[in-house]
Amino acid sequence: MSIKKKVLLLGILAALSIIFVLFFDMNFEIFHYAIKKRGIKASGIIITAISIGSSTVLFQIITNNRIITPSIFGLDSLYLLIQALVIFLISPTSQLVTNANLNFVLNFSILVIFGIGLFKIMFARFDGLFQLLLSGIIFSTLFQSMVSVIQMLMDPASFDFYQSFMFASFNNLNENLLWILILIVLSIFIFIFSRHQKLDVLALGKDSAINLGLDYQKEVLLNLTLVLILTAVSTALVGPITFLGFLIVNLGLTFLNTYKHQYLLPAVILFGIFILSFGHILTEQLFGVGVPISIVINLIGGIYFITLLIQENLT
Repeated sequence: MSIKKKVLLLGILAALSIIFVLFFDMNFEIFHYAIKKRGIKASGIIITAISIGSSTVLFQIITNNRIITPSIFGLDSLYLLIQALVIFLISPTSQLVTNANLNFVLNFSILVIFGIGLFKIMFARFDGLFQLLLSGIIFSTLFQSMVSVIQMLMDPASFDFYQSFMFASFNNLNENLLWILILIVLSIFIFIFSRHQKLDVLALGKDSAINLGLDYQKEVLLNLTLVLILTAVSTALVGPITFLGFLIVNLGLTFLNTYKHQYLLPAVILFGIFILSFGHILTEQLFGVGVPISIVINLIGGIYFITLLIQENLT
């Protein structure tokens, strides 16, 4: 099967999965209300798939590594820390928590500011990507430790409320916020896709990219900034889904068997839509709405991660 036919097949599967989200087990007596709510969920799934898929592809190009993802920067842990601090220091009923727009702006702003500050310090002082990654791991560990301490100090009611932020969910998305984010994320994706030839060159490695005339430092900083924005959008919108990016990128590479990003980028996103859609249906219908989708995805992604490591060692 040709690469184009494989991408087309993924497109059909992604479209069918979105149709399932919209109409599976639909109560047609309240059709207008139900289709609106499900349309918001479907839009959130598409935004998340584009954000996580594109950011992970860019990040793995920069690092030349199929295993690590943008979560190494510690943005997931920082997101959980922000929520914990607001709930613990202010109140679970604070507008910064209960108002979806304010909560998104708060999280997105802090995540982006932290990321830009980290990039600026690391590249200004060390001029190296590995120092940046190491700093991200250290900050991630620090944030996780701070979250653990705050959780132990919380009263039971606050902790119970805080648990809703610990896992990704598509059940409480803000409609007005979604339309703005759709425009932003689609614009970034179109920009990234228009530069797929430069991404092909960048994926060859630093030395080869420089020899072929690419401004390597500029490209790395530009793509890291796009990674940061897309990761911040998905994390602030639905919460952390650690293994999704790793899972869909490696599935895309295995299925297409190509590193051409004009095909890989859409394939990864279509895989993301398919997995998120059926994961959402599975958790709602089989396990109930109380089971977050991120638990299922992280379980599958973790198993796949271990399998890939074993295969690499055997090879």
